[in-house]
Amino acid sequence: MPKRPNFTRFIATGAILGFLVGAWIAWSGVLEKPGATPQGYTYGVSDGIGIVGLLGAVLFGTIAAVIAVLVDRRNR
Repeated sequence: MPKRPNFTRFIATGAILGFLVGAWIAWSGVLEKPGATPQGYTYGVSDGIGIVGLLGAVLFGTIAAVIAVLVDRRNR
């Protein structure tokens, strides 16, 4: 009988990796336009890390959950 994936570990690993990738994107400023002037609200780096990091965690966690389901279905 094939071994089933541990869904909690899959999702947690995806969420942690997603947060780290999102935090790096926010911290490094990869997606910022050079020379752009801020309009409206301006957020600090820590705010960006939190927001983009959580977005990455949700996105990567969801992708990891889908992969875990596909692995589980393949092992049946």
